[in-house]
Amino acid sequence: MPNHNNGDAKNLIQVAFPQQANVVFFTAIILGFVLIGLPTIFRVYFTLNGTQSNLVLCIGAALVLAAFGGQATVRTGSVIMAGVAAVAVGLFIYLQTISDSLFLKGTIYSFDYARYAALDMNQNHRVLGRIVQNDNNLKRSRYEFVLFKEEIDSEIIEVSLTRRDSKTEQLLSVQVGDIEWAFGDHRRLEWELREVADGQEKILTLFERFRKKEIASEKRVGAQRETTNRMVFAWIRPAFAQQVPEAIDVALMLKRLTSDDTVTRRDARDALAKAPIESVPRIMQAFREQFGDYQVKLGICVALTQMLRADKKRAPDIASLLTEEDVIRLIDAAGDLDRTVRVYATEFLFDLGDRRATRLAINRAAATSDDNARYNWLLVAQAAWFTLKDDEKRALADALAQAKQQSGTKTKALFDKLKLP
Repeated sequence: MPNHNNGDAKNLIQVAFPQQANVVFFTAIILGFVLIGLPTIFRVYFTLNGTQSNLVLCIGAALVLAAFGGQATVRTGSVIMAGVAAVAVGLFIYLQTISDSLFLKGTIYSFDYARYAALDMNQNHRVLGRIVQNDNNLKRSRYEFVLFKEEIDSEIIEVSLTRRDSKTEQLLSVQVGDIEWAFGDHRRLEWELREVADGQEKILTLFERFRKKEIASEKRVGAQRETTNRMVFAWIRPAFAQQVPEAIDVALMLKRLTSDDTVTRRDARDALAKAPIESVPRIMQAFREQFGDYQVKLGICVALTQMLRADKKRAPDIASLLTEEDVIRLIDAAGDLDRTVRVYATEFLFDLGDRRATRLAINRAAATSDDNARYNWLLVAQAAWFTLKDDEKRALADALAQAKQQSGTKTKALFDKLKLP
């Protein structure tokens, strides 16, 4: 009968956790956990290099498992090592598969780094990205970004470009519906910045290479304005649909409009757009006093426009809070030399439908030599034209005739809605 000496037998715990582990065991354990932690610690790098991230993580896990398995007997250890290899390979395949549905990488081509100092992508939170400079041709640089599915919390992603020469901004808005198709489809987003003609001007657009379609452009004055799709996609975080308004520190947000950081300025604009309409006089005071500051002028025009986009029924209440001087300054902005300021101010005034703006805009349209500004002012004038009395319309007849005489073909079409009695 065999003599079983239970005192010499090792249980599973003793095999896995030896009492006299050698330096190789501890080295493998430490190195394994370091490799597992790298994709988390250096998230920015590994996010844009997903395959490397998965490989590093799997190698780290394999080292840890192998360290424990290597302490077993030769026969048992060979089985464990084979299992470790299978687990590492299986884990790598799994991570590569789910990565396609968890995040999406993309590139914006034809980024002119000689013209633009910065490009930022934002939703309610900033989108992770970086500029890749082309040293041989700065105009052919690109912007690489990554979108995490669980972090998409808005229906619009704003692309903001800051010009080097004037520090002015150009804004484009991408609907989430134009990116959701690519998740889980093993695809990248490949966009290209293009300039297209818009009357006498050129506007910036984003062209999607795969589906061969324009997905975003700078605002076109007079074109149908974009509407937000109120259907919340199932995969957008519920927090987006259930946000609770917070108290807005208007003074602080106005101060942040002059920040050197693009994201800070953008967040300040968004916050002012959500401020109660009782804050409009304070906002317009800053608009009047700091009208010469481009960032303040642009920020307030964007905020006011977004305020009315959210609820156009508030237009009469907001108009009642504006002084004559406020309306004059807004008319100035609608004819601004900067296109972005001009189109946002025009949209706000059009949606406002203020009778004062109609009269002021027509007189400006008659006096200017800039047909772009004239077009914007006549568009503003249309909004409340029907509310004017016949004698008020007739009083503007000379100004309308003078404006029409100087107008280009595109601008003359606006007079169809400015008929005299």
